[in-house]
Amino acid sequence: MEDQPARGLIHQFLLAIRILLGLLLLAWAAGHFASDKLVVTELLSLVHPLFWAAMLLLVPVAWLPRWLWIAVVVVILTLLGNGMFREQPNLFRLRMDDPGARASEAIRVSFWNIKSFSRGHQGIVSGFNEDDPDVVCMVEGTYRGIVHDSLKGGLGPSYQWASVRQMAIGSRFQILRSRELPTRTRLRVFEVRVLTPDGPVGILMPDFPRPPRLDTREMMQELRAILATSEPPYVVVGDLNTIRSSWRLHRATAGLKDFYTEAPNERWLATWRDPLHLWQIDHAFASPGVEPVFARFGGHGASYHLRLSIGFVLEESTRDSTDQAFAPGTVRESSASSPRERLP
Repeated sequence: MEDQPARGLIHQFLLAIRILLGLLLLAWAAGHFASDKLVVTELLSLVHPLFWAAMLLLVPVAWLPRWLWIAVVVVILTLLGNGMFREQPNLFRLRMDDPGARASEAIRVSFWNIKSFSRGHQGIVSGFNEDDPDVVCMVEGTYRGIVHDSLKGGLGPSYQWASVRQMAIGSRFQILRSRELPTRTRLRVFEVRVLTPDGPVGILMPDFPRPPRLDTREMMQELRAILATSEPPYVVVGDLNTIRSSWRLHRATAGLKDFYTEAPNERWLATWRDPLHLWQIDHAFASPGVEPVFARFGGHGASYHLRLSIGFVLEESTRDSTDQAFAPGTVRESSASSPRERLP
């Protein structure tokens, strides 16, 4: 008899939690429907998979027949498992590939949303120097469109810089062209084409501003059109403010290679340091003709975003097709051990 009051309190607590979660879910859904007129599939694609774990508390076990609540639990666990597989695919891999010697041959690109140096300059410079990248890509790292002097000085004179408002790319390779692509939405895409020892490669750096309303659909559609008309080979690195399990992201990058699944080096994928460290919103993709080699994270504490370091090589067919891009008299020493040593 003494256990009955305790059980009653537990039931009341669980009921209160269910009601609170239910109200939050309805308010959250209503806000999304009102602001962007989302259909159900679009709505679910914006939900982090671990949300379904909390939904288990909404199952009224005592109010439903056993077979029914078991079925509900199975459905929710299926949604959780499917979402986690799309959001964190490397957790389901039994073996992780080691890039080994190929990493020394790879062209290295380091991307970072440094949040306007909100946590100081020294950690940013140290992070980039730790990666020793051939190409540096950063968002929110300029002042009136000019790369900050502390970053230029810290990384040294070996980089050529191209920058626009809030975005900059530095390259140890020759920069063939740089431009901000025209867009109809608030999506911004900075394109730089560099001349590597194996041929020209495009670096596309899209930036999705965090909007007051969810116009992600229009920006993703425009990004999809830009990628479809971009000249390969190229890599895409950027802060897309979109989680991996979003079907919009998968549609926009259809036909591209995902660095996190093609060359996995991290078990847990998350680049935004929220309290739970769940969100993977900085992404990297490669066009046909580009072979991903590795993808790594770094920069803990220097920015709210983690630094993303990727490596890639050009496939043989791509190298053959880009030989004509070299100016007369350019010498390529393919026996060297790194892209920097192979530079003419």
